[in-house]
Amino acid sequence: MAKILVVDDDKDTCWLLSNILKEDGYQVEIAQTGKSALKRIKAIEPDVMVLDYNFSRVRVLGDVVDYVAHGRFLKVPEQADEERTA
Repeated sequence: MAKILVVDDDKDTCWLLSNILKEDGYQVEIAQTGKSALKRIKAIEPDVMVLDYNFSRVRVLGDVVDYVAHGRFLKVPEQADEERTA
């Protein structure tokens, strides 16, 4: 069973995503801060992460992305440039 880490500072979003993914049979962990995300990444080694692009704690989220980029994850997809400027 795939392990998914949901990283979002909004409790309702975490709850919704977690329930949807669990219904589909995934093991889901939640982190609502960048620090807790780093701890969860190291503890569970998720297969997939769902990150809030507009995460309010940008500096810590950057730490998460740096860890992932230099860790076992091969690719961190980003929003298309044209979507960022819209």
